[in-house]
Amino acid sequence: MAGRAKGSSAEELVLSLWRQGYSYRVAGIRAGLRKGKAQAIIEHHLRVRCARERTADDVYNLPRRDGALPPEHAIPARALWAGLERYRGQSNGA
Repeated sequence: MAGRAKGSSAEELVLSLWRQGYSYRVAGIRAGLRKGKAQAIIEHHLRVRCARERTADDVYNLPRRDGALPPEHAIPARALWAGLERYRGQSNGA
C-alpha cells in the first residue's frame, strides 16, 4: 500500500472509519498510521467532544475533595435515618 499523506485527511479517515464501527487498529491501518497514532486521534476526538458537551451544572456534580458523599446520596440519607430512629427509640418521651 502506498503511503498516504499523514495530515488532517488521515485523521478524518480514521474518525470516519471509527464512526462506521471499525476498531482503531483497523482504522489506523487503512489510513496508513500506526495503531497508537490512530488511538490517540480517536481519544483526542472523544476528549474534545466530551468537553463541548459539558454544561455549567456539571461543576456542581463534582465529588468533594475530602471524599465525603453529598447529603442527598442514598448512603448518608440511610445513615441519617438510622441515627434518628435510634435516637427516637432511646428518648423517654421527653
